[in-house]
Amino acid sequence: MTALGYYVDDVDETLAVLGTSGAPVVSEPEDQPWGERVARTRDPQGNLVILGAVL
Repeated sequence: MTALGYYVDDVDETLAVLGTSGAPVVSEPEDQPWGERVARTRDPQGNLVILGAVL
């Protein structure tokens, strides 16, 4: 399995859009102590996709 990381403008919005396409939510968006908001989902092949945005 592969993990892919992407910086996006809005983690919550991006995860919501991906969810409408059927992408599962692995972890809900959460603010991290290092100053990023992070969420996790999976692509159609099952690879972990990490979404991040600077707070």
